[in-house]
Amino acid sequence: MKLPVVIHRARTGADEFRVVRPARPLPRAVLVDHDRYLGAYLDQEAARSIAGLWTLAARSPRSLIHVPLRTPHSPDRAVPDSAGARLDLVLLHHSLQFAPSRWKEVRARLDPGRPHTANLPEANRTDPRRHATTGRTATCSTNTYAPEHCS
Repeated sequence: MKLPVVIHRARTGADEFRVVRPARPLPRAVLVDHDRYLGAYLDQEAARSIAGLWTLAARSPRSLIHVPLRTPHSPDRAVPDSAGARLDLVLLHHSLQFAPSRWKEVRARLDPGRPHTANLPEANRTDPRRHATTGRTATCSTNTYAPEHCS
């Protein structure tokens, strides 16, 4: 998968951060704070882009991935009118140990950036529930997402 991105740099004191953003906004993607949970409203294209950016974050331990999602456009009429505040998404590798409270400062110091194309592996088109070595299909309870409840 080829993913067009823009790579920015930001310096805060002695620290320098590499921030990667999608080259084009995701027009039909919204992240909403619903008081006690977050809701992501996406179309298929936006979901694929976010999955690619998530993969990039997992493979780039020294980069912050910023996905601007506070757009005025919704993917469809699924976003309730009484929805809470719209949010952006920042993805990063756990080893970066980045404090979320520093994000506003980093965002304010971003340079104009330079275009780049990230080459990511294609998604595996097989059944995600099929175990690679045994060939068995996993069955999971619909009430939980915990892997220990899958067989």
